[in-house]
Amino acid sequence: MEITDISAPADYVNRGGIQAKKYVYLFAVMAGLFFVILFYRENGKTETVSESVILNDRNEKFIFPEKNTVTVMGNQKLFEELWQKNEETVAFIKIPGTDIDYPVVQADNNEKYLKISFEGEESAAGAIYLDCDCDRSLENQQVIFYGHHMRDGSMFAKIDDFKDESFFRKHREIILFLPEKTVRLKTIAAVVCSAEGERRKTRFDSGEELEGYMEDMTVNCPFRELPEGKIDRLYSFVTCSYEFENARTILYAAREDLW
Repeated sequence: MEITDISAPADYVNRGGIQAKKYVYLFAVMAGLFFVILFYRENGKTETVSESVILNDRNEKFIFPEKNTVTVMGNQKLFEELWQKNEETVAFIKIPGTDIDYPVVQADNNEKYLKISFEGEESAAGAIYLDCDCDRSLENQQVIFYGHHMRDGSMFAKIDDFKDESFFRKHREIILFLPEKTVRLKTIAAVVCSAEGERRKTRFDSGEELEGYMEDMTVNCPFRELPEGKIDRLYSFVTCSYEFENARTILYAAREDLW
């Protein structure tokens, strides 16, 4: 009886080997992708936090993270990092659509940060700072912020642009990040005025007095938009202006939920 060779044809064995190698390779690629995705899910938050308060070497200011990053890291984490750089930090201000994107400090006087940067170095640009008569927690009835009007467009230079009605209406939102919460504001008016002491009033005897003050301070803005609800706090953002000697541009705002 003739013995028949029952071994598989060589070409079939080769095809099977190639197919097996393909499956092994495909499995390795899928496994690799799985571990890459897992790594970024576990470590993405840490990388985001480390990038949240880096200095921009070109313009020496903080670059604040996107809104979703703030949600991931939490305001407290942000302020822990800011306090390591300057323990007088009280807030972080961001006006979307502008370059205003800075930490806010407060000293026991209004002169210190005119020529001292957030990092504590001498600087013509100074820092964005809270009026020394305001509560550190920003709970008084008028909260006042100051910043220089720099020629390179930094600090509070963009506040001056709010005098243009078109620009004003396109940039209504202001965001204040505090250690325990985030406050969203809506602009009321932008005015040019003298640096008179009345503009620095931070406390009022009643809500009615505050309402009247807001109306008086913003009356010269032809496109002002007053809140529909009664305000419990007025926010003012002040910078130098050049229409006349000792002029100021002030942008007024209130909580956005009052409209």
